[in-house]
Amino acid sequence: VPAIMGTRTIEDEKDRMTSILINPFFSCSARLPIFTLFASAFFPGKEAIVIFSLYFIGILIGLLVAFIFKKTLFKSNSMPFIMELPPYHLPSIKHIATQVWEKVRGFLIKAGTTIFVASVLLWFILNFNFTGPTDMSNSLGASIGRIIAPVFAPLGFGNWQAALSLIAGVVGKEIVVSNMAIVYGLGASTSATVFHDALASSFSPLSAYCFLIFTLLYVPCVGTLGAIKRETNSLKWMWFAISYQLLIAWGVAFIFYTVGNLFF
Repeated sequence: VPAIMGTRTIEDEKDRMTSILINPFFSCSARLPIFTLFASAFFPGKEAIVIFSLYFIGILIGLLVAFIFKKTLFKSNSMPFIMELPPYHLPSIKHIATQVWEKVRGFLIKAGTTIFVASVLLWFILNFNFTGPTDMSNSLGASIGRIIAPVFAPLGFGNWQAALSLIAGVVGKEIVVSNMAIVYGLGASTSATVFHDALASSFSPLSAYCFLIFTLLYVPCVGTLGAIKRETNSLKWMWFAISYQLLIAWGVAFIFYTVGNLFF
């Protein structure tokens, strides 16, 4: 969100639009818990390489899409980007403490509102259907997940748990991990080993990596979508961002899964 708001410093409108639309490909910190969980579960000893590769893929896709946009939607003559930088000074302890508190406070507010509400909503749809309380496999959430799951089958993770978690992730990427704990019936005190075993029942190492790629590239959270709408002053560009990022995420994950199956 701050990065998208920061595009106001770009004078050329077409360069500014390009920067806004490719911004979500550069992974935010909210995706890191998902990367860490899956990397530790399926690639023990190679977690750093796997997570680095995801950041690299995001940067590569962002640059490629920016190049395409500059040749099509936002075609213009290249302009030098010059920005005056202020004098830098060593920060004071008070300033550091203030900045840290603001970040922690912001996360606590988000965790206590958006993430909490989303988790409660997910719990409800996973334990109820139109007839009342029910088993999770017959719940509203499972039904929604099963409707959407076939879309992800060519990517290697066509199960309702993954589909439902990805939908919930639009609210905030941090929610994906907590939602997966819920849909797999795991408690707050569940060990990492049990969580990993639950994931292994639905994912292979290849499909897990494709899931991470899709998570990296698909629709950003609602906060980012709101920032795109505000900065472009258009719902059209917000929906365009949603649509083209979904297509790219699906396409890239499909390519990785298809090519991966040829070698593994």
